[in-house]
Amino acid sequence: GSFLGLFDSTVSSVSLLALILMVLAGGMIATEFSTGTVKLLLITPHKRREIFWAKALILLEITLIGAGALFVVGFLLCGILGGFSGIGDMQVLDLFGQVVRLPYLLFILFKYLLNLLPVLVYGALALMLSAVTRKGAVAIAVSIILYVGSSMVTTILLILSSSGIILPGIKFLFFCNTDLTGYLPGMSGMVNLGMPSGLKIDPSMTLGFSVVVLLVYLVCFLWIARDSFCRRDIK
Repeated sequence: GSFLGLFDSTVSSVSLLALILMVLAGGMIATEFSTGTVKLLLITPHKRREIFWAKALILLEITLIGAGALFVVGFLLCGILGGFSGIGDMQVLDLFGQVVRLPYLLFILFKYLLNLLPVLVYGALALMLSAVTRKGAVAIAVSIILYVGSSMVTTILLILSSSGIILPGIKFLFFCNTDLTGYLPGMSGMVNLGMPSGLKIDPSMTLGFSVVVLLVYLVCFLWIARDSFCRRDIK
């Protein structure tokens, strides 16, 4: 119930940005084709790849603004409820193999930024589906179904892992690496069916491994989306 405890628990709210981002990304390119406005974009002196990256940059800016707003509002509300007690406390943690000591507020900010990576991956997935299918409803529906369904699949895999059953290669699936805060101390990690936060599907998984896996998927989704937008003919 302290200020820092309440503020730490707000980190999970960043995942709500994934739903907003998937809706925006799912219709960003597909809408241009369904309404025919893509032809107006292509007669401008800008190249297709420039148009695509401009759209991707807009999505990134919206995500950062949303995360910043959540951080500020969470700080103020938790401060009012908790009286800003312990605002100068420190946190010691093992980060990428190094033991570091930093202010707890900075530690919470790091958690916010870390949680943005899975959000961007799901946004890139929706953008890719939007560019490939050219149907906004399909892109949004499929990405949201994958987002919701992946949590159920992850829960099942966690139950199997706690029973000593580990499927080979499962750790390379991107939705198995989305709970990055589960590697860090605190109360904002994923909790499934009463299992402790930070329980991993594969004991060999680390924070660095999950970050690399998510970055690889992010690059692949963006590359497929850009390639589909730039290469396919416009009817």
